Amino acid sequence: MPTPPKRHQSSYVPHWPKELEHFTQRDIEWCYNFLNNNSVNISLSEKQNFIIIYLANNRNYIYNLYNNSQYHFDEKLLDELRHGNIVDVSWILPDDQRLLIWLLHANIPGFIPFDTTNNCSFQNHVGFSSVVYPSTNLSVEQRYSSIIEYIDSIRFNTVDANPKQEYLNSIKNKWITIKTHDNLTNWIDKDNNDQLVWAWEYLIKCEKFAKIPKPLNKHEYYTSILASLDLFYNFQPNPFNNGLNTNFSERELFINKFSKAWSQKKFRDSGKHKKDYHLPLTKKTKECLEKLAKLSNKKENEILEELINKEFIDKFKDSHGNTLY
Repeated sequence: MPTPPKRHQSSYVPHWPKELEHFTQRDIEWCYNFLNNNSVNISLSEKQNFIIIYLANNRNYIYNLYNNSQYHFDEKLLDELRHGNIVDVSWILPDDQRLLIWLLHANIPGFIPFDTTNNCSFQNHVGFSSVVYPSTNLSVEQRYSSIIEYIDSIRFNTVDANPKQEYLNSIKNKWITIKTHDNLTNWIDKDNNDQLVWAWEYLIKCEKFAKIPKPLNKHEYYTSILASLDLFYNFQPNPFNNGLNTNFSERELFINKFSKAWSQKKFRDSGKHKKDYHLPLTKKTKECLEKLAKLSNKKENEILEELINKEFIDKFKDSHGNTLY
């Protein structure tokens, strides 16, 4: 089961404001990205120094929030803005690679549409992020921190956490809706290396695979396969568009075909030791068999095996590859 992240308190540079002593590493990452419009990869201490200098240069600057309220810019306001931007992401766990892969492909919008009654405006940079969206090529170790940093970096000029929390909840609800049900994938054995490698190659062949680095072990293969099925609809543009037609029956049909392909492979592999059989055929049937073999560039016995195996699986196997009778 995925485990929740640990909350690390950062080490602080000299002259770090006492009012911000409770800031964790995540808070500092957010603060730097909130104040800085340039996405630059620098050390944590450099980010802290940037915040100190920014506070010194902009102290008592009149700051406008989304509701047209005006505040003097200082440590207190910065802490209040933090409450409106650092929201609950406990449903995103560091070792839930399946969810992390989905989020990397989800293209979470950096510009958030708001109801005009909220008096939010683009000039206030509401719902704007200057951080580059995390790449799908990130290593397993980099995924969680990069996703959290991006989500935190989406700027909400409000001391009220509700708008951003609602935004995060919409993403969470989308994930719950679109995640592949376990009953459709319980035929995939997380401990069967041969099946996992075959399944990943099958998804690549069908162009239904997550665009991530090649899995390195059974656990990575398993989560990558499930994540690819979760992403079945993310291969369409704008997955967060409310008008997206997610026809789940289409995915179920694909998974059913996927499962049957595995059953066929197992059936073929179980009969590799062959015997010679004489099967009397009519002249017309023999001619049809010869034509099929020629058109398929296969031997006649291979055509017969494929036809028999397919018929057997269709009529005597369930969707999980178990014999019915």
